[in-house]
Amino acid sequence: MEIEISKLATLTGHQGPLYVLANEQEGSKFYSGGSDKLVVEWDLNNPTEPKVIAKSQFVIYSLLYIKQNNVLLIGNNQGGIHVIDLILKTEIHYFDAHKNGVFCMYYLPTENRILTGGGDGQYILWNAADFKVFKKEKISNGKIRSIAINEFKNIVAISSGEKEVFIYNLKTFERLYSFEAHTDAVNAVQFDKNADFLFTGAKDAYLKIWNVANGFELVKEIPAHNYAIYSIQFNYDGKLFATASRDKTIKIWETEGFNLLKRIDKAQFDGHANSVNQLIWSTSENKLTSCSDDGKLMIWKIN
Repeated sequence: MEIEISKLATLTGHQGPLYVLANEQEGSKFYSGGSDKLVVEWDLNNPTEPKVIAKSQFVIYSLLYIKQNNVLLIGNNQGGIHVIDLILKTEIHYFDAHKNGVFCMYYLPTENRILTGGGDGQYILWNAADFKVFKKEKISNGKIRSIAINEFKNIVAISSGEKEVFIYNLKTFERLYSFEAHTDAVNAVQFDKNADFLFTGAKDAYLKIWNVANGFELVKEIPAHNYAIYSIQFNYDGKLFATASRDKTIKIWETEGFNLLKRIDKAQFDGHANSVNQLIWSTSENKLTSCSDDGKLMIWKIN
């Protein structure tokens, strides 16, 4: 597969490193947050007019948009979660979730539950209606940075700061598997669109692909980056995926065959100057948004 990459925009609405991005399930809006404690709303169709929709007392580590309630959840570095009503643009709830930060959040629509992972090595399963704890479990002495859902197989993957990946039943949350995936902390987990493979990225800079049907048998391991991998994201039709790394680069891959297609860096594409921390694809076309420690967001068009 041949692809062409062009940069559509560099966005500078923040003052400081950016750690997280989240988009709406439909439409062109997306959100960013980081060290300046602001959440900014952007529109891919008009990215030059950002809107600050929330301010936190603390650094922002994670964001979660829930369409059903039209709310945005903001996880901070103190372990708290703000709930923002996007119509009123105001905070309607705040609750303490984890110690040492909320690093990832995921919504389970079939169960109407929220799954969060923290710096305390715990995952917590919450009732989305009243934010009461349904289940929690400490699975690591390191940070839980990433969660992935496979609705076709009814399983959840949770990364660990101690090299392992944990697999749970989506309905009952019974633990099904755990396996040592990398030689260092696992920072990113993601299922492909067909739910055949689990992709993992870690501090060891390796990208690994695991066969779901064969009990998470290792299919391939790739020395994908020079430093830690922080994000793995598939495009809307699942034919491409992108990885982001502390080595300041973004890489675009072909899902079939796991082939590297392009490397986006500072020298060739005027990319990021520091660690690339998060990626999101648009929901209907091949636009990729990245955020970085350099305080910038960049929007890329993949043709």
